[in-house]
Amino acid sequence: MKGSILTLVVAGLLAGCPVSSIAVTLNPQATPSDLAEAVDAARRVGHQIFLFDKAASDANDAIIRFTGGRPDPRVGGWLVERKAGDLLVTFFKEAGGHLSPVYRVRPTGGSSVEAAEASAVATDAEASMWRARKTALATNFTRCANSYNTVVLPGDVAGRPGWLVYLLPAGSPTDALLVGGYYRVEVSRDGERALDTMAFAKTCLAVSTKADPARGTVIGLYFMHLLSDVPAESHVFLSERRGQPLFVGTPRGVWKVTADEITFMGKAE
Repeated sequence: MKGSILTLVVAGLLAGCPVSSIAVTLNPQATPSDLAEAVDAARRVGHQIFLFDKAASDANDAIIRFTGGRPDPRVGGWLVERKAGDLLVTFFKEAGGHLSPVYRVRPTGGSSVEAAEASAVATDAEASMWRARKTALATNFTRCANSYNTVVLPGDVAGRPGWLVYLLPAGSPTDALLVGGYYRVEVSRDGERALDTMAFAKTCLAVSTKADPARGTVIGLYFMHLLSDVPAESHVFLSERRGQPLFVGTPRGVWKVTADEITFMGKAE
């Protein structure tokens, strides 16, 4: 791939802004040593976000089938946890200040649905995660979509205390990939206090996904990310969900982001 010419789609600053294509020379290189740890963390956490979000989506589909296509009005949200090496999705109801499970779904192996006992109550860990989810959604952040999904991860996945709540816009504009509007909210272990909020973009950045055959073959989507020297975990999540590489330009150069790898491509020439 050394010295190859790649045609990338370049994003406008906001959804709906003009879009163009450019040809650049990108050469895969070794990851700079001072960035290796950050790159590995983004890859690992981004992959977990994708797995948890997909598990929730698959579990929701299973619930719809289980209820005969009728949404259960009791369900107010869900949490995904890793239990004994597998993912478990629990759908909850909240009434009178009490949190109770309604359904538990293991998305792998056929998405088995288990209806919870009427007397079942949330565990202390589930209650803490639920509060963290609500705390994050109540923070003052710029919404780039009408609704948001959440992924709650233990902070130790990134060497932090408490919980990391990822706010994920539900859906993207037509013919575009929304790469702005993603947030990470660090929440205290009890779920009560938002300690820090990080936006992964300054705007509701959307990248056109329209191909232009006259300009060459589009092998990935390209956009600038100036908030850090390496791609963020949200970029890994988006690449994996879309099933297509993302090329992310940072102050240190261009990176190719795929589901399982972040490759430093050097400076665009």
